[in-house]
Amino acid sequence: MFRRHYVSNLFRPCRHRLSARVAEIAAISSVAANGAKASNRVGSYVERRASCSCGALSIIARGNPLKISVCHCAACQRRTGSSFGVGVFFASETTEETGLSSTFRRSGDSGKLIEFHFCPTCGSTVLWKPEFRPGLTAVALGCFDEKRDLEPSQAVYDENRHAWVSIDIPQQKI
Repeated sequence: MFRRHYVSNLFRPCRHRLSARVAEIAAISSVAANGAKASNRVGSYVERRASCSCGALSIIARGNPLKISVCHCAACQRRTGSSFGVGVFFASETTEETGLSSTFRRSGDSGKLIEFHFCPTCGSTVLWKPEFRPGLTAVALGCFDEKRDLEPSQAVYDENRHAWVSIDIPQQKI
């Protein structure tokens, strides 16, 4: 169930080569994040970097996240070794993975697969790709270089939340 592969230069945008779709997704995600501050800016696009503990596996995400989800499910608790996991979701075409990774695939509650990418050296899970959310890549919140402005927009599996965990999720403006 484990697989190793090397990913590099999957998406290397330049301002003049950005497709209309990528620009559209960047605009949508910019609105979705309610003006979140950026780690770095490339032209008018936000660029965020996340990496594993040893730095061998990393991902660059361009644009603001589409959503940030706190998950209290038992599988995320087991995967993180904590009481919940936090995934920062981006359109896959706006991400670029670099470095050697191992993968682990498991079925989610939807019955569809989730593929987790982790560093074979330090073991940190950096990203995952849920089959039930085609076209999205989730990045572990704790792996970002700059994470202060990344606030959850939703919580799922709240029925599995530990009684002592309290997370204030801002109400979405409609």
